[in-house]
Amino acid sequence: MARLGKVRLSLAVLVLTAIAVVSQLYLFLPVADVLAEYFDEDLSAITLLTTYFGFAYAVGFLVWGSLSDRIGRKTVLIVGLTGLATTSLLLAWAPNYTAALALRVIQGFMASAFPPVALALIAESFPPAQRMKGIAWMSTAFLLAALVGQWLGSVLVEGSLLPIMALLATVYAISVLACSTLPGQPPQSRDSTTPTTTQNGKLTAIATNTALWKAYAIALVLLGSFVTLYASLALEFGQKPIVQGVSVATLRLLSIPCMFMPLFIGRFIARFGAQTTAFLAVSLAAVMLFLQALLIDSPLFVVCHLIFVASIAAAVPSVIARVNQVSEPHFRGLAVSLYTFTLFIGASLGASLPAQLGSASTVVMAVALSIAAFINLPRRQSSMVTAP
Repeated sequence: MARLGKVRLSLAVLVLTAIAVVSQLYLFLPVADVLAEYFDEDLSAITLLTTYFGFAYAVGFLVWGSLSDRIGRKTVLIVGLTGLATTSLLLAWAPNYTAALALRVIQGFMASAFPPVALALIAESFPPAQRMKGIAWMSTAFLLAALVGQWLGSVLVEGSLLPIMALLATVYAISVLACSTLPGQPPQSRDSTTPTTTQNGKLTAIATNTALWKAYAIALVLLGSFVTLYASLALEFGQKPIVQGVSVATLRLLSIPCMFMPLFIGRFIARFGAQTTAFLAVSLAAVMLFLQALLIDSPLFVVCHLIFVASIAAAVPSVIARVNQVSEPHFRGLAVSLYTFTLFIGASLGASLPAQLGSASTVVMAVALSIAAFINLPRRQSSMVTAP
């Protein structure tokens, strides 16, 4: 019981920290107009504060995971969170837009130290019976961060970045102390003569794995479609109601229960297979996103939105399971890192799309989701494969 209590406490620390860290990606989506006035820039420039953060965030996944193998998981978590707290405070006093943009890039890189290393820590330190539960909760936390980040931005970003950045910097400082108490594995010992050959072999295996690239096609548009929709709604409606008194802020609150789908989708994946589950979830998300574009003035918009969010939330762990399923153990870690890289590259692109295409961006992403689903149409013999 004592061991289980420590696991639950460790999971609580990781989940709360995950929400605080990943929320940085979404902070500025609902307040682009406010920041445009604050920095005296146009909206397309303001969207780069999210896009550049996301690019650095995605690239960082490829760096920190490998580094944590050498210097230890907890060390990377502490370094990343410390750097994130420091850059957040610096951003609060950024003298101009250029400085803010540079700091957002550094923020994104520092924030990327947390997700892959936290997942690795769960896989290594949690008892086998608790690992899937831990990964499901972390998936839920990453999704909830999208709503929490937007809510924090809409409430605290008003004429100054100091309130929101000071709050988050304090949370990260507390998280540093909490993460220092987490269990962890020592750094892995490596033969210094083998990494290059091993890495090249992994990259070759991934490059020739068609099933992996199909999963990456979903990853590229999965969070991207979600971010595109909310960025588009924020630009078009701001604080005004979308339909019958339902504002963007209200829509975010209504969507929160949908974010807990990863906690329940595991049995469906085990029964029907990861590929079939991902295909169905992405197909449904594509249909619901297209209907939202058509029904923007109808009460049915809210219903379609909730189904869309639940579908995206169900797809995230399904695609992770599919990546694990079709990758061999010797390159699975890199395959998952590339998945998260692709996922957040898509989210970064999604943040800037509405500024270029307006409301048509949601239709474009609905088509992209449809193509990704079609590419992953399961064959009869593979649809019942059990996910690992």
